[in-house]
Amino acid sequence: MTLARTRLVVILFGLAVLLAVAAGLAVVGGPDTGRRDRRDDARLDALRQIADALACHADAKSDPPNPAILGDISPACLSGDISVRLSDPQTGAPYRIEYPTSDEARVCADFEAPLSAPRSAGWPPFDAATGCVSVTLSRADEK
Repeated sequence: MTLARTRLVVILFGLAVLLAVAAGLAVVGGPDTGRRDRRDDARLDALRQIADALACHADAKSDPPNPAILGDISPACLSGDISVRLSDPQTGAPYRIEYPTSDEARVCADFEAPLSAPRSAGWPPFDAATGCVSVTLSRADEK
């Protein structure tokens, strides 16, 4: 092989590698996409834990009956590290609690990207359109 031909092969091989890397980044996104997805996953996990805590709070007939802020949830219902995750990890804004009906609570957050069905699957259910996790409140005095 001549020197010119060897250089051509090396250049073509280098271009093929660059194209493969670019295609990979286009498909899965770069490091920023991964960090964004991890933050959104942490938000969703926190919403689900807070929704479970609201269900526990309602079942135990704790006061206030419908906590408007996360600090009003009975400490006995806050499991593990959720007490330090009562606000958005990126913005510091508290998660929103809503009561669309007397027996339903929603915990909501603003997400950086739309969550795909496989990532948002789980319990309690997540509504990607509203950014909320909903839970049915079963109060002990109603049993």
